[in-house]
Amino acid sequence: MIYHIILYETNSGKLILDIVFKEIIGEDSLFTGFISALKSFGADILKNQPKNINMIKFDNLIIKIFTIAKLNIDLVILFDPEPEHYKMVNEILPKIETIIFEYETLFTEWNGMNLNEFQILTEPILNIIRKSIFAEAIAGAL
Repeated sequence: MIYHIILYETNSGKLILDIVFKEIIGEDSLFTGFISALKSFGADILKNQPKNINMIKFDNLIIKIFTIAKLNIDLVILFDPEPEHYKMVNEILPKIETIIFEYETLFTEWNGMNLNEFQILTEPILNIIRKSIFAEAIAGAL
């Protein structure tokens, strides 16, 4: 199950968009700050390593961080550590990235203040999730 999708500004950790499927965390701005700080801390520790942190196991959750460097944003998905959920998340990430780039000007022209503009992304992202869940349900029934 996917619990949460969060989009935040990479450098500041400022929450841009938050889609909740099941409430499992408290105040989102604290959580995005935590993810941002954890990612920065990991980058400092691993600065001589070829890869950055992109997945964290947190209790009984997986936190997948997908960076879209060109737009200075991180896309975070919280989900159960079931093998089929890893597959679903890896399939939907590029699709969500495509949607984000369809609305690229929202990010490139954003003044850092009005977050309501980003709500336009919610429905297309939800449609991707719905299609993936539906496809998984059909595959499981066969």
